[in-house]
Amino acid sequence: MSQSKIIPAICWTALGVSALGLLGCLVSTLWLGALVWVAVGTGAVFALSADRRSVTRAAGQVIATRADQQDRDYLDGKASGMYGNYQPPALP
Repeated sequence: MSQSKIIPAICWTALGVSALGLLGCLVSTLWLGALVWVAVGTGAVFALSADRRSVTRAAGQVIATRADQQDRDYLDGKASGMYGNYQPPALP
């Protein structure tokens, strides 16, 4: 399993366990214990959102880099600047 998939898996597991623990504490009226599970679940949610933001930021960086390259190609008069990765078929 790659590093990028391990962290979300751990966070989702922690979120699920904290939901079960919270339910168990509320059923048995252990209110202070319920606060601990709320804190664990909140931490897992924040970790998941931080991971999602970093993935989105990395994808945006890839798009920006490709757009900059295509802009330079367009200014140099290359066909890849006009058509990008999708070149038109050659005329017969």
